[in-house]
Amino acid sequence: MKQELVSNMNEMNQALHIRPGAVYWMDWKREINEKAQAIKVTVEDIYPHVIIVKDKYGRRIGIPAASAAIDLRLTKERHAS
Repeated sequence: MKQELVSNMNEMNQALHIRPGAVYWMDWKREINEKAQAIKVTVEDIYPHVIIVKDKYGRRIGIPAASAAIDLRLTKERHAS
């Protein structure tokens, strides 16, 4: 049986338990002043390479699945690493 290599990013994505209907926080960069603002988003669709989330205004945002653990988080504040 071939053992599949699991990257650190895949482990972080699995720890989030991303599923349709789940609510997360992400930083939304505003073009006016380049300052990131935390917004609450809901997972709408999950595809092999992209995760589609929707904010409270109905805007659909595509996030690369490979970096979902970096873009999505469970708390409003980003933890210092």
